[in-house]
Amino acid sequence: MSSMHDPLKDVDPWEHVKERKEQQKAELSGLKKLFLDFDFSKLEAALMPKTRYSPPIPEREKYVLESGQVLTNVHPSTECEDQDCAIHHPSEHALSDKPRAWQNGMIYRVCEHGLTHPDFDSLANRLETSGWLYAEHQCCEAKCCGIPEVVEISWTEKFSRD
Repeated sequence: MSSMHDPLKDVDPWEHVKERKEQQKAELSGLKKLFLDFDFSKLEAALMPKTRYSPPIPEREKYVLESGQVLTNVHPSTECEDQDCAIHHPSEHALSDKPRAWQNGMIYRVCEHGLTHPDFDSLANRLETSGWLYAEHQCCEAKCCGIPEVVEISWTEKFSRD
């Protein structure tokens, strides 16, 4: 029998693994160089949230209504100097001389019959700030406020009537 030469005997089975490790070392050293040369200040600037200018928040006030309720976080009276305001500068209307009360996020007037009626200026402010208005109240028999028991209006209705 003749001895045959086995070609697999001379091949290192781990050669491809060694080659791959050398290739990875070369890639890592290249990445290391990129990493060390990278300008991180640009990355930090790109990742940092953009700060927006926020105007200073005006100081808020406390205000005591005739009902004894204390309103907090009220806008300063200088904000509404030239306009009707249910708190600082009430307009003249049927119940403008009646005591005010805070209810359901609005100023109401308490009539001589003991019922609360939405304040005109509070209704106007609600419409101006939100673009729509819905107010419902139980009116007294005398209808002393002059406001319908249910008021619903939106900006589009307001402008179409002007």
